[in-house]
This record gives sequence, structure tokens and C-alpha cells, in this order.
Amino acid sequence: IPSTAGAGANPIPAAAAARQDSLRQFAATLNKIHFPAPPRLDLNLTADGRDPDTLRMNLTLVSDGVQTPWGEATGLNLSAECARPIHSGSEPFVKAHLSAESFSTPEARGRRLYLTAGVSRTAESNLQVAVDVGANFLAARLKTGQPGSAQTNRLEAASLSWNGSVTLQPSPLDLTSASGHWHAVRVATPWGSADTADLNWNAAAVPGSPAADASWGLWAKINRWALDWQADLGKVVTPDIQLDRFRCAGSWRAPELVLTNLDASLYSGGLSGRAHLDVASRELEAGARFDFEAHQLSRLLPPVLQTRLQEIQWQRPPRAAFQARVVLP
Repeated sequence: IPSTAGAGANPIPAAAAARQDSLRQFAATLNKIHFPAPPRLDLNLTADGRDPDTLRMNLTLVSDGVQTPWGEATGLNLSAECARPIHSGSEPFVKAHLSAESFSTPEARGRRLYLTAGVSRTAESNLQVAVDVGANFLAARLKTGQPGSAQTNRLEAASLSWNGSVTLQPSPLDLTSASGHWHAVRVATPWGSADTADLNWNAAAVPGSPAADASWGLWAKINRWALDWQADLGKVVTPDIQLDRFRCAGSWRAPELVLTNLDASLYSGGLSGRAHLDVASRELEAGARFDFEAHQLSRLLPPVLQTRLQEIQWQRPPRAAFQARVVLP
């Protein structure tokens, strides 16, 4: 598609030139997608040209495999439908389902992938995407260290799923909220493992959030977001500690981070606590109660304190509590 006009012709408007450039990029991307064997593609499209809202589309794609610039997949099945794209009300106007026997990308690989999505409009005319995605096995490499570093850590899960939604502002395109439930079974990382892991969370962009500076560190990247979460881990094992169960809830409203309902079962006892951190002033308030067998954690203490703790014996672990308020460096 030529992007410039011949001599004496009217110049192509910038918007039209941009569309032509987008078409070229789309065509170039299509040329990089390859199927080992011819796929089966069915497309049904009906519409009345006088009324765009009469559009009806159904798409089905079945393939033994596919190779793309982003990764590979086998046993691919895709189905999608679109109806009433202009005045759909609160009902989804786009629905899609994707499944694959296996997949592989530079960052992750897995088996029995499934994805279901539906796109609808909210009362504010934003786009809301409901998503249900999961895999029976997942192995991923997580980048660590400074940007550009080749250092990675490995994460594996026997199964992993997420059911939730994201809300997008259409113009200009921007993420305004997200929520969902993560569930994983037999999770393994370089730092430890868990038999089960569940995370419920909500995030929403908040206009007029406090301005952040360099002293906030990583928290400066999410200062415009309000976050709430609940986590539940079962049978946690690390090189230094083992937990029968760990639960906590928390929230983030810049500049305040609040940890509530911390509850852990470990070493024939328990631990409960809470914490509040003001990221701007670096002031931390925390409190906890515990009655677990503290000798099991003696290796986490300096050698002098390990010796002193071993000199203290009891028939039943004592109950202890503390409150602290400090300004972090």
C-alpha cells in the first residue's frame, strides 16, 4: 500500500497514512504465523449495511499446531462470536474461547491451556473484559535483578487458574480497574513451595492520588492505585521455616500500606498480627501474638541468641505478644 502520492497529487492525510502503516504491520505479522498443517477455518458473517448493530459473526479455528513470533501451541481450538457491537446493553458483545493441548513461549510453557473471555460495556461506556484462564501445568521463568539483567527464577505449578475481570477506558485506552481470584496447586519457587495458594484481589485507579518521590521506592509505581487483597497458603515449606497454613489480608491507599488478619499455624502453635506502614514518612507500627515452639526458629537468630534460647526450656510454649513503632531508614 503506497504511503505517498505521486507528483501533483493531493498528499495523503496523516490519519490515512497511519491506517496504511497499521495495515502493513498487520500483514507483516500475519506472514510470521505458520501452521504445520492446513488449519480448518470457518467464518460466518452477516450484517445489514444500513445498521451496523445487525452485525453477527461466528469464527471457528481448529489446528494441530501453530508457530508465532510469541510462541508455539499444539491442539489449538478457537471459537469466537460477535453480536450487536453498538447497542449491546450490559450483555457481552464479544465472546471467545481458546484451548490448547500444550504451549511454549520464551517465558513459560504448559499443558492443557484454556481461556474464556467476554467483552461488554459498563454504564460509563468503559469496556469490561471477564476472563477465565488456566493451565494444568505451568513452568515460568521470572526475570529478577535490574532491567536488562539475564538473571531469572523458576516458578512451577501443577495447576494454575485465574477468574476475574479488567475494565478499560476506551479513549484513550487505559486500565481503570481489575479484580479476580488466583488459585494454584503444588507451587514451587526458588524460595519455597506451597501445596495450595489462593489470592483474591481488587485494584482500581484513584484520581488525585498523592504525588510520589524517589523515597517511595517500588511503591511509587502504584501510587495511583487502590489495592485490597486476601491470601491463603497451605503447607508452606521454605529452607528456614515451615507453615501448616498462612493467611493474611491487606490494603494499599497511597501512601499507607496496611496488613491485617495475619494468621499462621506453625510448630504446634500459631501467630497472629497486623502492621501499618506509611511509605512517605517510613513510620512502621506492628503488633503480634504467638504461642508456637520458638526453638524451631532458633537458626534464624544470631549465634549468641541461639545459645541463650537453647538454655530456656518449657513443657508448653509460652504465649507472647509485642507492639512496636519505628521509623525505618
